[in-house]
Amino acid sequence: MASLKCSQCGFGIHYHDEPNGIQYIAISQELWNSFSGTDKPIVRYVLDGNDDFLCIWKCPECGCIHTFKAYRAIFKQAYIPCDDVVIPTTARKYLIFIDFLFEDISERGLTAETFAISGKYRTDGFFYAMITEKEIILYEDEHYTKSLKYFTAIETKTE
Repeated sequence: MASLKCSQCGFGIHYHDEPNGIQYIAISQELWNSFSGTDKPIVRYVLDGNDDFLCIWKCPECGCIHTFKAYRAIFKQAYIPCDDVVIPTTARKYLIFIDFLFEDISERGLTAETFAISGKYRTDGFFYAMITEKEIILYEDEHYTKSLKYFTAIETKTE
């Protein structure tokens, strides 16, 4: 079991193997596109230090989001929900999967193309996002036009 103290509210976040809406996996649009049109299964691990693959934890108490590089828990940034939407001029685009959905896709060996045409995964467990060091914007569509939620970066202390 992994644990984290929320950067915003101090709540103890605990992740178990069973689905609980805490952990998400973010894959950059660039990496995703590199696997589209091929018979390669969607990647599971990317070299640490690469921003193409992020692990995200969401605090169940306040909704604060914590981003980490890959699975090694290298903390990047914390973000809090915010009402002020500012569309970034430059941002990396990501596909974000709730962990159990990503596990299902990985275990089934789906390719990016197979996932895209299946149409069965359009749920609240899959989002499009723009991510910068200062904000995260979640979108419901692949064209990044229908925003759902906005998060802004907070200052965090590392111990």
